[in-house]
Amino acid sequence: MSSLIVEVCEVNDVTEHDNADSLELVHVKGWQVCAQVGQHAKGSVVVYVPPDAVLPEQLSDAIGVTQYCSPAFPKNADGTRDPGMRVKVAKLRGQPSYGLLMPIPDGKEWGVGTDVAKYYGITKYEPPPRPATGDIVADEAGFEHYWELSWAVNPTS
Repeated sequence: MSSLIVEVCEVNDVTEHDNADSLELVHVKGWQVCAQVGQHAKGSVVVYVPPDAVLPEQLSDAIGVTQYCSPAFPKNADGTRDPGMRVKVAKLRGQPSYGLLMPIPDGKEWGVGTDVAKYYGITKYEPPPRPATGDIVADEAGFEHYWELSWAVNPTS
């Protein structure tokens, strides 16, 4: 199982997006992230949030990325969802974006390489377990079986 690191990183490069005037491609840690033009410069320090991170809804709303994230959890039996927005790899105007970038909050003196996941309350997405043979709910008493296991060994015989 992999772990989640939401790291303070230096921007390696900023290039023009070939299919959007208001977006540019920011390169961080070898990954490409689509961002608004003018928000980042080469050498600046940012917080890099990788794909499969789960943001608290308040954070995703505050940084304006809720519309680009998907709900992290399936609906419960009552139709509600547990809170959290999942960062996914997205294709924006034909270019892939691997995660998202956030500015360093005012007053924080984080150095490059600092893991800030706990500060923001960001967790790792864990997909729900998929049922497999043997994980299924036990048979209902009122359910009739129309088949018989003739090859099974009968312990009473």
